[in-house]
Amino acid sequence: MALGEEMTDHLGYAKHDPAGTGAENIRNGNRTKTVISGNTGPGSVTTTV
Repeated sequence: MALGEEMTDHLGYAKHDPAGTGAENIRNGNRTKTVISGNTGPGSVTTTV
């Protein structure tokens, strides 16, 4: 959720807002990544791309 809010702040418009139509910077969806931590092991993080 926090990454989505950062993306909104960066782009200057909310997700699904008509203001983003035709904009140079657009949201292209989400991607899941695996993060490996020495303390807790592997975990998944969903990021906005």
